[in-house]
Amino acid sequence: MPLIYCVEDDESIRELVSYAMRGQGYKVEGFGDSGEFYEAVQKDVPDLILLDIMLPGEDGLSILKKIRSAGPLQNVPVIMMTAKTTEFDIVQGLDLGADDYVTKPFGIMELLSRIRSVLRRTKKAPEAGRKLLTYSKISVDQEQHIVTVDGKEVKMSKRLGNATTINELCDSVGVDAARYFFVQRALDSHLDFDIELAKRQSNDNPVYYAQYAHARMCSIQKQAKDIELADSFEDLTDEKEIELMKTLQEFNKVIIESAKTRQVHKVCHYIQTLASKFHSFYNACKVIDRDNMKLSSQRLALVKATQIVLANALETVGVEAVESM
Repeated sequence: MPLIYCVEDDESIRELVSYAMRGQGYKVEGFGDSGEFYEAVQKDVPDLILLDIMLPGEDGLSILKKIRSAGPLQNVPVIMMTAKTTEFDIVQGLDLGADDYVTKPFGIMELLSRIRSVLRRTKKAPEAGRKLLTYSKISVDQEQHIVTVDGKEVKMSKRLGNATTINELCDSVGVDAARYFFVQRALDSHLDFDIELAKRQSNDNPVYYAQYAHARMCSIQKQAKDIELADSFEDLTDEKEIELMKTLQEFNKVIIESAKTRQVHKVCHYIQTLASKFHSFYNACKVIDRDNMKLSSQRLALVKATQIVLANALETVGVEAVESM
């Protein structure tokens, strides 16, 4: 998969060009100035460089001159991008060693066509008509069996094994478990899907653990229908009660952070923490105490609040908040 470096100080243009190229199966790195670019080429030599002329500090023509003078980039194809449209500017760039030249504003389709044309001459263009699946920052080359995240190739295991379709997986472990096991891991982390664990009805299974906690909360409330819920918590001073209330306060922060960073696995981590704090509270504190109705009323209100938050968290990741098990 060809690696392309885009040196462009206008962030909006750089991001647009990078997004379009990733959608075509290229790996792309963007840089706003010469310093970032020179640092990157010390690690990886690209297959093609898109180079703006009017850059802060060292301009594109000076960079091109250095590229063509010597070193590992000497034979790397370069396409110049600039708002300068005079014949002199174009000729100057080509004479310094540019392989092609596009003027701003340019069409993305034209740029992609010029990239393919230049790469064909160096025999590094993606094969025409290949099957490429893309979703968000993830691209899967079905013919070359290459997976990239945000333009960077992800190393995949070459070990032989039995393939299982998503439908077969859902039939085996259930939709809730399948969805949760995928979502609970970060996109850039390796996933070993333990099918036997996903089936297991034990605390080792994170889905069962969370759903069981929610079912227990619902059961407690059913047992105490006659007790009115308190609207204050002044008597909840036990360490486990305080820890649970603090965890409840973190929910909004977790949701906002997960949405901003698109790291949904943080919600799953919160679900496990909340379920754990609730189980600890339940084991340490007697919720329904007919001899102390005031305390029971406050603890039941805490159970209700925890049940609502846990149900919302489970719904966020697409898992059912069951009321009985």
